[in-house]
This record gives sequence, C-alpha cells and structure tokens, in this order.
Amino acid sequence: MNEFLKHWKAGLVQLEFLLVFWDSKEGERDMDEILDGLESTKNAADFTREYLLEDIDGNLKPHLIWQGYNFRNKNGREATITIDFDAVCYLTMCVWPEAP
Repeated sequence: MNEFLKHWKAGLVQLEFLLVFWDSKEGERDMDEILDGLESTKNAADFTREYLLEDIDGNLKPHLIWQGYNFRNKNGREATITIDFDAVCYLTMCVWPEAP
C-alpha cells in the first residue's frame, strides 16, 4: 500500500491536498473554482468503500473507491468527486452540474 493511500485510509489526507494533487496531474482545472467555498475536510475514511468493478477483460476486481458530495463552487453548485485508488489515475471524475 502506498503512503498516500495509507494516510488517506487513516483519514489524515486533507481534501485540499487531494485537489492540488489532482490538479498537478491534470493541469487543466481551475483551482479557484474548486477551492472557493470548500465546505469541509471530513474524515476521508468515512467515504471509502470497496466495489467489484469489471476490468477490460471482463473480470471482476476489487476497487477501493471514495465518493464525496461535499464540495460547492463559487456559484453554489455542488460537485461530485469520485476517486478510484486502483485505477491509473486517482481522480476519475469531477462534475460541476449545470446551473438550474
């Protein structure tokens, strides 16, 4: 288990760090939009679950996945953030829904 995941499971990783980590990997995200109005740094372990997901060959394999809904951007829209620790990238989705 890598150090990042150890700290994450222990609830020691702050969400701000995670978002900065993601931004450094993707390089195209507006960090001001993400960090402006960040609601909380809840214990990450509370949101972590293991799922069986199908791989490219059709085999079911366990994936450790965290999913949280506690982010709002500066316009008050809530984001869904999903991290799959067993995928190539830590962050697999970040969606800002369209304004109503």
